[in-house]
Amino acid sequence: MSGSKRYELADDMQVYLWYKGQYYATTLSQVNAEDYHLIGWYDSLGCAAGGKIRVLIAVKND
Repeated sequence: MSGSKRYELADDMQVYLWYKGQYYATTLSQVNAEDYHLIGWYDSLGCAAGGKIRVLIAVKND
């Protein structure tokens, strides 16, 4: 959810941890929402399969 807009997660969504200038593949279940903020990218294909978050980046709160 971002503001008042909800986004569906794609079944094949990729999750990455951004740490010291590098991306590391991870899973959503390994990301603690209190310690990280999330940045998501969604597709806008304009069809029923669009509008889903495909990539999620977890960035450590400083």
